[in-house]
Amino acid sequence: MKWTSMGRKALAIAASAAMMTGMAACGNDGGQAAADPNANATIRVAWWGSDSRLKITQEVIDKFEASHPNIKIEAEYSDYNAYFDKLNVQLAGGEAPDLIQIGEDFRTYSDQGQFLDLANVSGQLDLSGLTDSVKKMGQSDGTQYLAPMTTGMLAVLVNTDLLKQYGAEIPSDTDTWTWKDFEDWNREIITKSGNTLQGPGFLNNGYGLGIWASQHGEAAQWDDSGVKVSEPVLTEFFQKFKDWTGEGGVSGSADVWSEGIKASTDQNPFSTKKQAVTIAMANQIDTFAKASGQTIEALPLPSDNQSIKWMTQQLSIGWTINAKTKYPAQTAEFLNYMLNDPEATAILGAERGIPANDKVRQNIKDKVSENNKKALEFTSSMEPRLAANPNPLTPAGARDANNMVMRYGEDVAFGRLSPADAAKQFTDELNAAIQSA
Repeated sequence: MKWTSMGRKALAIAASAAMMTGMAACGNDGGQAAADPNANATIRVAWWGSDSRLKITQEVIDKFEASHPNIKIEAEYSDYNAYFDKLNVQLAGGEAPDLIQIGEDFRTYSDQGQFLDLANVSGQLDLSGLTDSVKKMGQSDGTQYLAPMTTGMLAVLVNTDLLKQYGAEIPSDTDTWTWKDFEDWNREIITKSGNTLQGPGFLNNGYGLGIWASQHGEAAQWDDSGVKVSEPVLTEFFQKFKDWTGEGGVSGSADVWSEGIKASTDQNPFSTKKQAVTIAMANQIDTFAKASGQTIEALPLPSDNQSIKWMTQQLSIGWTINAKTKYPAQTAEFLNYMLNDPEATAILGAERGIPANDKVRQNIKDKVSENNKKALEFTSSMEPRLAANPNPLTPAGARDANNMVMRYGEDVAFGRLSPADAAKQFTDELNAAIQSA
């Protein structure tokens, strides 16, 4: 999942306003941690999403209320942009919901003392089903403010119907293949198609850069102090944009590649059957299968170093508790129900993304669509390869970092910058943005 910059800018404004009204003075322990968890409570729960999300979430709410007669849930929901507009106003006025659905932007709030330290509700909220790597996605300075619900993971997605059409096959060594193996395979597919197919684009966002850094033994692409990936590794990364769009590359010309990556999902070359292979999030299998009417499978990304654990996950959706809630225990009780109860997780399925908890993935895999089952199974199969640290959150003060990766990649692909110059300028620009925050 991607997050827009519009929501983030508004978040920063709301955070400052709330601090001015004294929100931070309330601390981040809720001020109610010792309250009676069995007391009657009405808690407000807010999320964004479609009508289908409303339907299944309301079903979970109804079942929870039936088994917890002392707790009533008031649902607040809207589409994405309206959700953040409303939340910003609520936080600025000290009237935010008790339980809030949010993504990596949680730090904009938590760093101002607006979200509860979840250690204060550990008696009601069980996060033991999450790996340490996943739990870190919800932490700021080592404090757990967010409970990750769903994550995303990059994969090689393959249209197996197109492969069959042109007499190509999936290699037998995809568990250990290198980037050269991957490139050679795509050239073979293009040749067998009579050059009617184009190959995939290279990793073109911050998450992809993070995986590249991890594959090269570097812990992260960036953090709140600045760029962490070394310039030699960053130069190799940008070199791929030149190689893949140059003569003999796998992505077609720079123009063809650039047009493809900017297309809508329905018009994406993978959706329109102009590509047999793409690099995308595993939870997009169902989306691409429906758009193309084809059979889609997921394979691991290539790596030139299979001796280390290099895979990372990206936070998709999580939940935070308002630090000012009057009912921290009851709020955490409902959150725990959504995250861990077998019946609740089966109802919620994979609608919000791939569950971060492997036990939940196993619980729902026979209850979701065949395409979502593939995404669940792929995610579970990659857990042994997960690095110790998750994909880092976007640096504070540099919310355009993901777009910067793509912008400099385009500059290299179109010959406006050399890979080395792109690496240096990217590093200088991002460091300046972070330091000025």
